[in-house]
Amino acid sequence: LLILVRNGLCTELLSKSVVTPTDVEDQAAIALDLRDMSENLLHDDFVNARNIYVAGRNSVIHDKDGNETPQKRSLSSLSRDAINGDFEGEPTFSFHMYGLSGMPSENYREEMVKLISYADDFVMSVLADKASGTLAAEAATALNLWMYVTHELWEAVAQCQMSTEYDLDPEVSLKKNAKGAFSFDEAIAFWIGEDQSNGASDGYALYSLTQEVGALFGTADPEASVNTNIKRLYEEGRALLSEENACGPHKKTMERLYHVVHQMISQMSIPLLQKLQQALIERDEGRIKLYALAVIPQISSCKTSSYRHLKGMLFDRPYDPSSYKMVMDALTESYDCLGIKCEEVGRYNSKTNDTCESLNNKSLAGYTPTSDVHEQSKIDLDILQIKILSNTESYNFASLIYKFGKNSILDEENFLYRSLQSYATSIDRRNVVPWFSYFQEYFDDSNYADTIVKDTLLASGKWGGKSTGQRSQVVFSLLSYHIMLMYVFAEMQGVLQECENASLDVHLETVHTWDEVAAYITGSIEGHKQGGSDIEDGQLIWNLANSLCTEFSVCNSEGYSNINGQIEDLLYEGKGELNARDCPNFKHTVNKLQRLLYVPIMQGILRYAERNQKHAENSMSPDLASGEMLALSILPIVRATDENDAIVIERNMILQNGLNPALDGPAVVTSALAPTLEQFGLRCSIIGRKIHVDFCQNRGGANRPSDSPRKPHLGLIAVVVVFTILCTCIAFSAAQNEINAMKNDETIEDDDTENLKNKSSFEDEQSLKGALA
Repeated sequence: LLILVRNGLCTELLSKSVVTPTDVEDQAAIALDLRDMSENLLHDDFVNARNIYVAGRNSVIHDKDGNETPQKRSLSSLSRDAINGDFEGEPTFSFHMYGLSGMPSENYREEMVKLISYADDFVMSVLADKASGTLAAEAATALNLWMYVTHELWEAVAQCQMSTEYDLDPEVSLKKNAKGAFSFDEAIAFWIGEDQSNGASDGYALYSLTQEVGALFGTADPEASVNTNIKRLYEEGRALLSEENACGPHKKTMERLYHVVHQMISQMSIPLLQKLQQALIERDEGRIKLYALAVIPQISSCKTSSYRHLKGMLFDRPYDPSSYKMVMDALTESYDCLGIKCEEVGRYNSKTNDTCESLNNKSLAGYTPTSDVHEQSKIDLDILQIKILSNTESYNFASLIYKFGKNSILDEENFLYRSLQSYATSIDRRNVVPWFSYFQEYFDDSNYADTIVKDTLLASGKWGGKSTGQRSQVVFSLLSYHIMLMYVFAEMQGVLQECENASLDVHLETVHTWDEVAAYITGSIEGHKQGGSDIEDGQLIWNLANSLCTEFSVCNSEGYSNINGQIEDLLYEGKGELNARDCPNFKHTVNKLQRLLYVPIMQGILRYAERNQKHAENSMSPDLASGEMLALSILPIVRATDENDAIVIERNMILQNGLNPALDGPAVVTSALAPTLEQFGLRCSIIGRKIHVDFCQNRGGANRPSDSPRKPHLGLIAVVVVFTILCTCIAFSAAQNEINAMKNDETIEDDDTENLKNKSSFEDEQSLKGALA
């Protein structure tokens, strides 16, 4: 570093406490434009302040040969660069655009054009108001400069990724920004700025703003903890980029840098949240608008209902001070998703009574775990954010979240996270006997879901060339109803295999894994309220059930799905059986729960069998993708039950050239699913009913199950006759038990007799069918 300093190839920042190995002095000088803007605004010289903002004054731009150009870097240009596409595909900017546009889909491009210069538009509007004081300079800091720092950080990741994937020359050329080293240094230069002392608020850029508000919230001593953490994370990232052959094809530089950047941006959000809370308490309308614009759109990537409530209270109408608690509740609920903790935000002047609780061991939509599975439950945030990035055509960074994870932490200090791809390719899925083998055979690929996700994100395969909405829906459905569902089954089987182990340590681990099952069924976004959150929030099978219960008339008196009520009961039953080491009954509970989880899948298939009748095969509607992915999540099991039924479902639900979607209608699809429902030992009434969809009536001329239990394609009398021939009174007793169980249990058949135990096993079922034949 001393050699670099002497040769003018590095920059000393923050009283030499940060030294970058590249020359970013010109970038740091943008802070002086903020200083000059503020001084002019203090003297009511809005014209000169505007000129500095638009044209720049202190931050020199050099050409590729190092010569100074007449043009200066300006604060306005930091926002306007987005118009040129410089921020396109970057997660932080994409989340902001998604929130500002009201959560778009197919019209995203049109809406983005109107909103892309949101920061510049806000600053210019404030500069036109001569009663706004120095607000314009503060807005340029919190909006333009803040987002540009995130741009530089993501640019560093993108450059490192390019080197990793395309095996570029391992020799780092810092001046050409090879492997992201220069962008990473630019980010810290823009954050700190020129003329900034260490641990003080005597500067003009984001470091100084963070110092100022940190002192008000009790998080500065003397340096704000945010600034300390950002400096530490910068040094971690810089060390990664300084390694020999950094970002090489066999190095983990990019993965670790990706997580470093996520953590830096999480820290960067803290001063914005603190400033928003300060403005709310002080009832400063101008700054409420500013910091709401800086913060609220990001919350669209956390929880839809929270975002909508905050948008309504702070964007759509003037702020009402009586709603302060509701605003703060929605904000603090989002901290965890934003990657920050209550204590990192602090308390304004220690005068407020705001509370901020840990979410660990909170109930999961009514189920209370006895072990800490909060981090596991946050895998649903990865799904939500991948869906948003896919909807905004940010496919590359959606792929990175899928591959490396983002929200579900294993070991934060060592940058280890759970990832959806690791679940999609887990060898534990082989324990899901016999179902996993059915899927492996059907797709001719043991990593079938992983293959389709990657193809779709990379614009290849069947869905890679389809509409944005369809691609996004394919990826979302695979993540939620293929990958997570099969992983839940694998977890269940793992607990079942360990149940009889006498070791206390193993027992505690199995109870923890059972809590993980609950976490992966519900997810963190559902919250702790009984039944879960709004239907627009959740991302997993629990939400699918709730979102369909009104449509199929199966909501309970509390407004959530009857199916979820039964899922919760089975989760508690399983916990009790594990604690009692009652493994035989626990096995029955696992079997029941696995089959029950497919009920929302069947309901979803029938929803889209109805909706897709109105679409042509070349339609761009996401409905077509939803219908196909839901169908594929159960088709291998249907085929194992009856190949002809599988063919019917494929004909109607799988998009095929020359065939209109849902050609035969929902009634025929209902009939084709009915034998599998019965195979699961579930009553037809559990699905519910709607026009053209009633499992308890014969549809399409096919003989399908009524309320009476029977084997596929055979009436109850035929089954009884065959059993009578085979085993007289034993068979009669089994049939009678089955009928009695149906009368006493609204949904799930009693498994007490040995014959019914065999019925719950697909392999035994297939043998029985052969014997009956």
